[in-house]
Amino acid sequence: MLTTVTINMLCTMFSLLLFSDLIEGKGTGIFDILDEENKLPKPATEHFTNEVHKKNRDHFRLSVSC
Repeated sequence: MLTTVTINMLCTMFSLLLFSDLIEGKGTGIFDILDEENKLPKPATEHFTNEVHKKNRDHFRLSVSC
């Protein structure tokens, strides 16, 4: 029988799996983009942020609020 704690743990694990591709995805993940940004002569947070949004614009976990 599934308890509330077990269900909550399963939901958390599922959420992390859905979020991990945004962080670790090859070429589009935040870690890869950050690595590329650090190789630039003049890394900039604005450029990094723009690249993350550009490469992940359709990702359901990433949204922009104005």
